Amino acid sequence: MSPQTKSASHDFTLKAREILEKESREQLEGIYGLLPDGKWEPSKNYPALEKIPEAMETRKRLERFIEDERAADLNPQEVREKIIKEAAFTWLNRLVAFKMMESRKLLRQTVSKGPQSNGFLMWLTESGNEKDYERHDKGDLPRNEIGEGPRHEAYRHFILHQCAELAKETKILFDPDNLSSRIFPRPRLLKDLLALLNDEALTDAWQEDETIGWVYQHFIEDDKERVFNKIYTLKQKMALRDIAPATQIFTPKWIVQYLVENTLGRLWLRMHPDSRFMGKIKYYVPQNSDRQPIPVKAVRDITLLDPACGTMHFGMVAFDIFYEMYLEELDMAGQQGWPKTPSVGEKSDIPASIIENNLYGIDLDLRAIQLSALSLLIKAKTKNGSVILKRLNLTHTDIPEFSEKAIHDFVESLDTAHNVTKKLLRQILPTLNKAYYLGSLLRIETVIQDFVERERIALKDFRRLQIPLFESDRPQQLELELTVKRKIVWDDVKSEILSAFQQFLATRKEVGGAFVANESLKGLNLIDALIRKHDVVVC
Repeated sequence: MSPQTKSASHDFTLKAREILEKESREQLEGIYGLLPDGKWEPSKNYPALEKIPEAMETRKRLERFIEDERAADLNPQEVREKIIKEAAFTWLNRLVAFKMMESRKLLRQTVSKGPQSNGFLMWLTESGNEKDYERHDKGDLPRNEIGEGPRHEAYRHFILHQCAELAKETKILFDPDNLSSRIFPRPRLLKDLLALLNDEALTDAWQEDETIGWVYQHFIEDDKERVFNKIYTLKQKMALRDIAPATQIFTPKWIVQYLVENTLGRLWLRMHPDSRFMGKIKYYVPQNSDRQPIPVKAVRDITLLDPACGTMHFGMVAFDIFYEMYLEELDMAGQQGWPKTPSVGEKSDIPASIIENNLYGIDLDLRAIQLSALSLLIKAKTKNGSVILKRLNLTHTDIPEFSEKAIHDFVESLDTAHNVTKKLLRQILPTLNKAYYLGSLLRIETVIQDFVERERIALKDFRRLQIPLFESDRPQQLELELTVKRKIVWDDVKSEILSAFQQFLATRKEVGGAFVANESLKGLNLIDALIRKHDVVVC
């Protein structure tokens, strides 16, 4: 990225963040009655709440969210600031996503001309979308209590429709039903944001893969400065919640290429010394160990983890290398030293297979994971515009802390077939309280292993609990079975935990318990990512 483009993206990001955070604050107080101190004004004092059902539903969602967060010991004022920041970065990330996808012809024009974008105009012609928006142009219809005329209301519905379509593949960024989606920028502010987004100085930025990483780096700039000022100027101790903004640093592309080529690239060359891949990597440094071959694996079975993935810059470079690996396997499958059959049936299947089978990322910050999802979505669709992604292996560890009482009450209320499940949960959930600052350093494997040792769960115990794990009674297998029992415990208990959580959410309505259940589901994804053994770990 040129210095001029980088400077333009910096200015855009900071201005957009300022606008979006100011807009969120004004909406929370002026429309929904959530005051700066976290207290609520009576809803009867706010016309929009009385006249617009959607606004009243948003108020109820906000109230419920604040109550939920109290289970994590956050006060209402802290929760209010959290809502503001989440809404700001979610909408900034979405606007950037739309613009980048438009510029690559992956999406119909959505934001380039605002309500005059051809994607919106075409959407209006579809059955059920047209309504009476034309009447607004004639002045026949008034604006509603939150400043929307029918045309802007239609444009908002169109944007949320686009989010819903993309959420089928990357829900973490585009979920149209989350709370941030309800804090949609009002007409004047949206016009200002789109003017910034469509500035000609940013034209080259939307073609650069690195733009996603720089937007994130610029967005957290103020947070990073605040933390460093706290440490070096005010001489105060860094809080655990300060770790994410203080440690997120965007890695230049050449360093990423060097590291990925000399790990993933080297792995491939040791599997296939006859590979044509050698001539396609720029920073590869040969070593004597390269002459020592290793067992061949199908490409789809090779995994790479970035345990501090940021915006998945390492994953983007690894994607290109995996792509070449798949192509070569397609050509060479069946020959000596290669798998009998290729990992995919045809070239068009490669992008989805890479995202779903090969790339894994973990990060402390939800904002980073949102942009990681965007990075991989764009990368995959650039190779195959019609690709449909069924799974992204991305996990954020910003899981709130739960009190001992909240954990105890929640676990006791679960309906599980086996007591071992509740016992394991009582060990796992307190450990997840450290996830928001330890991230991928969380030693969840040790917790599970220690639990097994302590409970002395062996073959006879599993059978007594009627968990079908082994088919043979041969005593000589017992030692082997015990060496893998850590994985066996998790794999077999996980399905029951998921079932118990889902049943709880379907039948129980209490605020705190539902919040613990939903947040704990994130923890299960983290455990899966940490227990898995990867071929390459790079960061």
